[in-house]
Amino acid sequence: MEQDGAMAATGWARALLFPILSVIAITALLTAVFVLVGPDESDTEVLSAKEGQTASAPAPATASPTTKAPTTTPPASSSAPQTSSAPESQTPDPDRPQVVVLNQSAGEGIGAQVADRVREAGWEVFKVGSFRGTVSTTTVYYPSGLRDHAEDLAEDLPGDPRVLERFSNLSGTRLTIVLTDDYGS
Repeated sequence: MEQDGAMAATGWARALLFPILSVIAITALLTAVFVLVGPDESDTEVLSAKEGQTASAPAPATASPTTKAPTTTPPASSSAPQTSSAPESQTPDPDRPQVVVLNQSAGEGIGAQVADRVREAGWEVFKVGSFRGTVSTTTVYYPSGLRDHAEDLAEDLPGDPRVLERFSNLSGTRLTIVLTDDYGS
């Protein structure tokens, strides 16, 4: 009788072993994919280790986008006019897609410089960050149906960046610039 009880317990353990191992394997796979792909683009803040800066997501679509430039105020005794220390930028065209700027180059601050240039050309920058992949040359990636916009954006950049359809872990709604060491060449 004791043997029957021991055999029944062993049978249950064997029956549960496969489902438990399956759950562990799926969890490990999902964790690995998340680590390799990174956070979802809907995150509102991205910290760029190479860039050393934080880019915030834009205001909701109901709010009008504005660019706040830091200003310098003269001392009260001076009658000098107030001046802006930031370059003048165009108001983003609402018909253009937003832009993500990712830096794969060795240059620090290049992503922020390119983001400023893109804003000056009238594009809205969604976020600036680092890219940990292997792209061979500076490229503007576009989701399906946005090739014309990607070509326009590439014309606003120095050098001759290539324009390609996006790959799976890039934005499905925004243009993405991946900067490499050849940027501007």
